Amino acid sequence: MSLPSTLALDMTPDRVRFRIGRRVVGSYIYRGCWRPYFWPLCVANGNVVRGVNAREHPNQYGLSLAYGGHPTNETTSIWSDYDEPPYGPCGKMLHDGFDAVGLLDERTGLIQERTVWVNGNGEQMGADKRHYEIEIVGDQEILIRIRQEVRRPTDSVPGKLLCSARVADSIRVKAVYNSDGHVPGEICNSEGAQGEEATIGKPARWCGYSGKVGDAHGGIAIFDHPSNPAHPAEFFTREYGVFTVNQHFSDDDSQLTLRWAALAFNGMSDSVRFDEVYHRFAEEWS
Repeated sequence: MSLPSTLALDMTPDRVRFRIGRRVVGSYIYRGCWRPYFWPLCVANGNVVRGVNAREHPNQYGLSLAYGGHPTNETTSIWSDYDEPPYGPCGKMLHDGFDAVGLLDERTGLIQERTVWVNGNGEQMGADKRHYEIEIVGDQEILIRIRQEVRRPTDSVPGKLLCSARVADSIRVKAVYNSDGHVPGEICNSEGAQGEEATIGKPARWCGYSGKVGDAHGGIAIFDHPSNPAHPAEFFTREYGVFTVNQHFSDDDSQLTLRWAALAFNGMSDSVRFDEVYHRFAEEWS
């Protein structure tokens, strides 16, 4: 029996939960973390993104907005999540309040949030406003549309702006510590490329990562909007389970408004389906 399609949002002190009937299909965690993130994101057969406290690359979790990549002397890292060298001290994106949390219709939730960015010394160096629309689509799938308004950070060299996903371990291409019985997942992009070597550092309209979820398959795809300044944007992809889409400040940018989307989907990656989602996102989202 299929679940009801009506979406409900439950607010707690550290997260907003998304529920269909009695089933929690996702949440947005905004306190107690280095940067807010979505986890879990559940399709028909289970969750498609990894949570925190992993043994390797513990800074990569859920679906999140991040900044800076690994640190340099000129750029803060709100990505590595370490207090100590060689990768730290890192910065944080701290929840500064909600402007709206609620439902747009019976299948779509809304979160509007403000964050303050601090460097490793706790000094404010940036801020953003973010607008999320969380829509239940298809058969227990989740489409998240993202608009991020960012003032130019005070770093002497502004870092990259990232929309990043870390897939569940069962989905990744390369097994966790050579786990027995692992079925390798797949990476593909809008240009027809497949695998890490063919997609890493390459511009694309979208990139998808899919693999085993429960007793079936599922994954997550990230979409870059054509209004973004570097569209089609460069994707960073790794077989161990992370992929990001990257945008940069130019010398003349005092602020940027960026638009991304993410689809948590059933089955394996489907380029025809992803193209349809991309075109709808490009035409309807502003």
